[in-house]
Amino acid sequence: MTSHLHSSTMHLSFAILNPGAYSEPMLIQSVGKAAAVLNVLGDADAVSFTEVWQGTGLNKTTVAHLLQTLVEIGYAEKTPDGRYRLGHELLELAQRRLRRMVLRELAEKHALVLAGSLRATVTVATLEAGQRHKLAKASVDAGPVLDDSSERRVDLYTTATGRMLLASADEADRERALEYYGLPGERWPEAADADALAEQLAAIRNTGVAVALSGDGHTQAVAVPIHGPDGRIWAAIGSAIGAVTTTAGSRGHSQALRATAKQFSEDLRLRLGEGRVAPPAEA
Repeated sequence: MTSHLHSSTMHLSFAILNPGAYSEPMLIQSVGKAAAVLNVLGDADAVSFTEVWQGTGLNKTTVAHLLQTLVEIGYAEKTPDGRYRLGHELLELAQRRLRRMVLRELAEKHALVLAGSLRATVTVATLEAGQRHKLAKASVDAGPVLDDSSERRVDLYTTATGRMLLASADEADRERALEYYGLPGERWPEAADADALAEQLAAIRNTGVAVALSGDGHTQAVAVPIHGPDGRIWAAIGSAIGAVTTTAGSRGHSQALRATAKQFSEDLRLRLGEGRVAPPAEA
């Protein structure tokens, strides 16, 4: 690992110090220099200013300015003894990226298994910046189908997963969702205005189940939450239910969804527990 990082740092430093050796005219040198500094910081628990300077091959003034900037934005930290290490903001950025990778991997796995069990379409979605984003979708006839363009345009209010995610969102995300989607109106008749929407979302939180009804009033889809290791709701998993499905069949869908969501949450805890992120499994 150390030798790989050292090799990457030397390669990047060569590119910075010898810009004519590369033909890409759009490279921004200051970004490359900052990346070289971060590579050195990532090669040890903490390093001295001299080690950063020697490791990057940059001049001391540039290194000093870069370190000051990186510390200011939280991408680097200065220890009490004057050494430098990667900062919390950068580690959090990497953590979010890795968390999403693990979420997507587990979403594919559980959606495919549940679709085969229920003989129905299963979707896993998450809420990001007030918008519903699909992580995985599986049906009986095909394996997981990821991020097809038509699914991205599905309205938050017309899906059971969207309703569950909105009900479990914090105030900031709900405000962003309302700003982006507006009030439900005819898209969710039972929650057409602000007061009715608040009542519907409270009911979903109380029952832990969200449903989306077809025009004739039959249950069209049902969704339940998926909890992360921190206890918060990270995603929702939903299943389509045919109009001819019996009440017992509908309950069976809900029970299967809850069981899958519980296992999904346990898998997240095992993969992401105690702040550690295991890399995605090899395909």
